[in-house]
Amino acid sequence: MLRSKRLIFSCLVAFAVCHHAAAEWASIGPPLAVESLAFSADGVLYAGTDHGVYRRNPVTGAWESRSLGLPDLPVAALIADPLLAGVLYAGELSRSSIPGGVFKTSDGGLTWTSASIGLTGTLVKVLAIDPRNPATLYAGTNSGGVYKSEDAAGHWRPMNSGLTGVSVWSIAVDPIAAGTVYVGISEGVFKSTDGGLSWRAINTGLQTPTMPYTAAGLAIDPTNNSTIYLASFVPLSLPVGGGVYKTTNGGATWTPVNTGSLHPAAMSAIVLDPHSPTTVYAAGQAGGVALTTDGGGSWSNASSGLTYEALTLSIDPIAGSLYAGTRGGVFQLSAGSGTCTADPGTLCLNSARFKVQVTWRVPSQGMSGSGQAVPMTSDTGAFWFFSSNNIEIVVKVVDGRPFNGKFWVFYGALSNVEYTISVTDTAAGIVKTYFNPEGRLASIADTAAF
Repeated sequence: MLRSKRLIFSCLVAFAVCHHAAAEWASIGPPLAVESLAFSADGVLYAGTDHGVYRRNPVTGAWESRSLGLPDLPVAALIADPLLAGVLYAGELSRSSIPGGVFKTSDGGLTWTSASIGLTGTLVKVLAIDPRNPATLYAGTNSGGVYKSEDAAGHWRPMNSGLTGVSVWSIAVDPIAAGTVYVGISEGVFKSTDGGLSWRAINTGLQTPTMPYTAAGLAIDPTNNSTIYLASFVPLSLPVGGGVYKTTNGGATWTPVNTGSLHPAAMSAIVLDPHSPTTVYAAGQAGGVALTTDGGGSWSNASSGLTYEALTLSIDPIAGSLYAGTRGGVFQLSAGSGTCTADPGTLCLNSARFKVQVTWRVPSQGMSGSGQAVPMTSDTGAFWFFSSNNIEIVVKVVDGRPFNGKFWVFYGALSNVEYTISVTDTAAGIVKTYFNPEGRLASIADTAAF
């Protein structure tokens, strides 16, 4: 299990060293058990709790109940239309004589209406939306298998041909290949290439007849849809097992990726950073969260400050911040302030997200100091060391995510003294440093910096 309470990650790449600043989870409310999270198309955070839906006010940060029309039931699933602001869907469990099902809002949760026509499995545990066609939705139920709607939850029909079980834990819709859907059930992982009309098992390397792995969470790389991550666990009656598995061939074969802090254990959720798909977070049922930045090659513990078990994970698609839903409310991983503050020795670049600083040394003369910042454009600035009329280094940070999912760092030097450039992504809490030894005159292009 994940016991350590400190995240320390470091990496060495060619000419740069990067590390995560100490990451810390902070409670942001509400004081309820949160089983699902969703960001609406306008960037507002919603939480599905054991007593309805709450919306986080984007200005004040306060939580507001948005449950008019919802039965007082646990909201196990919550998704938002990626194109239409204010359109969300909630999947509710049943309680005593109160039926659950699917509910829809078109006004940001101010009012909800039932959207369960044709849906006989009323314990809805998971919802998924087709990003290519948001009117197409999938619902996973506790005992009725998979249902599909092609009219924005107006009507539902069962889609279980080929499934060997009907208790659904996870659903992932391929963002690139039309009609390709993955579903995790108690008997393993199944794949459909015809929009759910038929399913086939894809469990090679994942399970044996005596140890079926339950697929608690699935996450598809949006830049390479053949790469998928699976968070899994085994039945309580079997030895401890599970962990994170990965496929790079669309599910044809799976490989365990549990190196480092992450050991085979019962997992509850998994999510990847859409801006940096090799950055993946996994939540263990024992309460910890693990982080990999190299696609599962190695994991670090990212649990500091998280005082409750993480039931669900969600990443802000705009800012990239990570949130966890727990039995004690929502927690946010606050790795950085998110905004740079300029000063005489600091450049703030790319919408003030990146903080750039430079230190220099001339060992032979016993001299050292900090570079003095010269702002130039929103993405570019310079530093001088010895005299304000003598620029030594020019630095630029570019948003290259439309091309390769990364922020790019460029710098050119007019100095061959020893210096170290420090670039901090204040939103993610990642610091990258570039070292230049005395005697070298360098220009660098790092197109995979962050």
